[in-house]
Amino acid sequence: MVRLLSTLTFALLVVGGCEKRPDAAGTETQFALRPSPTVDLEAVLGQTVYVPAYSHRTHDKGAVTLAINLSVRNTDPERAITVSSVRYHDNDGKLLGEYLEQAVVIAPMASRTYVVGQEHLEGGTGANFIVEWSAKEAVSEPIIEAIMFRLTGPFMAFRSPGRVVRTKDAGDK
Repeated sequence: MVRLLSTLTFALLVVGGCEKRPDAAGTETQFALRPSPTVDLEAVLGQTVYVPAYSHRTHDKGAVTLAINLSVRNTDPERAITVSSVRYHDNDGKLLGEYLEQAVVIAPMASRTYVVGQEHLEGGTGANFIVEWSAKEAVSEPIIEAIMFRLTGPFMAFRSPGRVVRTKDAGDK
């Protein structure tokens, strides 16, 4: 029964993604796959990205400590990006640390991860990263997000996407 349902679902997806096309005689008997709608990706030269992060979450019975992984993923298949700064701030905006001593080049389709261990509670519930990156030529926007997870006790994990706060375009220095 499960196999029959799987086969029917697949058939509906294939036929649903097709449209009738007239053959040489003008009869609509041939099918062709419709192209997917294109996504209009904005190419940019650089950005400053704010990424919310949480070293712990509070609840009515106390706090749950969390480890943080900041992920910077270059989504451009042809061009590298350069990350010039990864700064970690606490709940009050105080700078807790700069993760880079020098700029890091991230190759096309590559990524880098920066870690705040579960034992570091200084960031608080309002911790954040500020990531600055640039490219020599316009590239597709990287994905920059924080993944928080609990290493002890019941498993807990969630992600927090970055938000662009400044964009560098061709006119910027």
